Amino acid sequence: MALTPRVCSVNDAQGLRKASTFHRSLWGDFFLTYQPPTAPQHAYMTERSEVLKELVRKMLENANEIPKILDLIVTLQRLGLDNHYENEIDELLNVVYCSDYDSKDLNIVSLRFYLLRKNGYDVTSELAKLNFNLLQLLYCEELKNVTLWWKQLNFETNLSFIRDRLVEMHFWMTGACSEPKYSLARVITTKMTACITILDDIMDTYSTTEEGLQLAEAIYRWEENAAELLPEYMKGFYMYFLKTFDALEDELGPNKSYRVHYLKEVAIEDVGPRKL
Repeated sequence: MALTPRVCSVNDAQGLRKASTFHRSLWGDFFLTYQPPTAPQHAYMTERSEVLKELVRKMLENANEIPKILDLIVTLQRLGLDNHYENEIDELLNVVYCSDYDSKDLNIVSLRFYLLRKNGYDVTSELAKLNFNLLQLLYCEELKNVTLWWKQLNFETNLSFIRDRLVEMHFWMTGACSEPKYSLARVITTKMTACITILDDIMDTYSTTEEGLQLAEAIYRWEENAAELLPEYMKGFYMYFLKTFDALEDELGPNKSYRVHYLKEVAIEDVGPRKL
């Protein structure tokens, strides 16, 4: 005999519902009791507004210096009053665009760029574009550095199965630290990321379990004679790996070379816990 599901009555359903905990409107009946200004008060406010708008319009008409024009326009926009002077602002922006005004004041330069671009004018970012180009040149020099390191690694190791993602790794590092002062940091972290990727490719893709354990043991020991533990195809990489860390100490100098110790710890952790 089929079971018929129990149908809840309206009273049952209401008993199961949770009580509402929403607080009441904070406004209450405020707008029902709101009293607008009287007709004379409203007329005075409107008249006073028109007088002030004309005063501001005179200020715009008399503005003839680029910094003053930019300051007036951005102030009106921030106050939400620019909609009253759309024609005047368009004319002034055209004056700014057509002028050959050149300023060393970055505030003026950036304000001019911001207002013109915002209003549809095709302008270059002047100093910012130059700065970007200089930074781009620095990035290219860094990529040249790490590419030479990578080519030498391939020459000494001949690991044909590893991934070549050096440019992508450097791009990743520019996202983490983009400023010029971090140039060496980008170079080092790109090399370290490449080394860790090679370790992963060897252990996860190419080596046998036994060979992977041998490489891990060699990295735990961190000494040249540990290369004797390794199969022939790993020896070149292991020696270049150690040589890279030694070179980093030289690049960082005597006051900062201690930081390489922490990079070694990261590399050791990457190969996993030591098998006793």
